[in-house]
Amino acid sequence: MSKNFILIGGVDSFGVPYTRDNKKHINHLSEVYNFLVSKKIDVSTIDMYSMHKYNDTDYMNYLLNSEISLYEIKENQIKSIDLCRKCGIFQFIQLPKKTKNLYKLNDEDRNRTLTELIKNNNTIFIYSCGINDFLKIMNTDLAKLLNPKNMEKAFNNIDQTISTIMNKIDNNLNQLIKINENIEIYIMGLYIPTRVRYIRNTVKKPISLYNEKLRKLCEKYSNTIFIDNINLEKANMAHVDWHPNFSGQRKMGENIITQIKENSKLLVKKK
Repeated sequence: MSKNFILIGGVDSFGVPYTRDNKKHINHLSEVYNFLVSKKIDVSTIDMYSMHKYNDTDYMNYLLNSEISLYEIKENQIKSIDLCRKCGIFQFIQLPKKTKNLYKLNDEDRNRTLTELIKNNNTIFIYSCGINDFLKIMNTDLAKLLNPKNMEKAFNNIDQTISTIMNKIDNNLNQLIKINENIEIYIMGLYIPTRVRYIRNTVKKPISLYNEKLRKLCEKYSNTIFIDNINLEKANMAHVDWHPNFSGQRKMGENIITQIKENSKLLVKKK
């Protein structure tokens, strides 16, 4: 019996399509889904992106080592919108209340667990995780980093910080591959965020180093592919916000699709 296809994206906030220019709430996961459908692939989608500040590698580890249902994941996503709107960074992001409408609770999801779905399907996993590890390790948040002095101080021990994050990502990858040895994991590299010049200039070197280490980590496994998002430009950003706008989401989708076309064994097998 042939397996079904499932497309999963998560877990940080870079896949939450909430910017005001994104009227139809299209994210890079939507773009990949549309591509797979165009190839006559019968695919279901699990969107795990959320606005929680804890949506880091530790949270990913929890998801992969628990029997959490899709229903619970969606509940957490809805809660994350309210929590984010009440926190100190709301003044810097364009987060409408209606963003909660992205997540529809479905009683059928109470009996569907993430790990079982990964295990029993042809799974394509868009892994976007790491930026919140930066914030946790540096004991800061995006609002504080708007201050140039705070930003420079936060990056003082960047080599050790990145090394710690890579170890955590490596652990996530091991867990995913243990669940399904044939899984394909497309790992999102970081882009240069915001339209604010001093932020872009300050983060350029740390992000370049992070992407270099992440690309090298991807070479460790035969089924992990690095997604280079450095082609995102200022015009693809949401002003002061660190998140991509509609055009940025589409460009990230194009970057993923390019790598799927070049590297996917699951799609070749399907043919």
